[in-house]
Amino acid sequence: MYPQGRMLHHFRELCVGDYLAVKGPKGRFRYQPGQVRAFGMIAGGSGITPMFQVARAILENPKDMTNVHLIYANVTYEDILLKEELDSLVANYPGRFKVHYVLNQEQRSFIGI
Repeated sequence: MYPQGRMLHHFRELCVGDYLAVKGPKGRFRYQPGQVRAFGMIAGGSGITPMFQVARAILENPKDMTNVHLIYANVTYEDILLKEELDSLVANYPGRFKVHYVLNQEQRSFIGI
């Protein structure tokens, strides 16, 4: 957790046995294979999880040749979730999947693999 994190103060106030209601994601999204030539995604922190699922579904569908581009922001390198899995998608789908990692604290960015 980060001191400036939006959820930190909520979690800090919880006691053992308390409940926290969570909902989302908001809105609806329907993707049809081949609907677009390229699909752009932006994610930060744990927001990668739905993006990873969508990217994998697109790339693993042999009937879908959509290119996927992901910008994934984190505070530090160690915060990058699913890095091995994302880099594996880059390796397995060269030219079709690109991930650009952006790090806040380390003031740098780099491309997957």
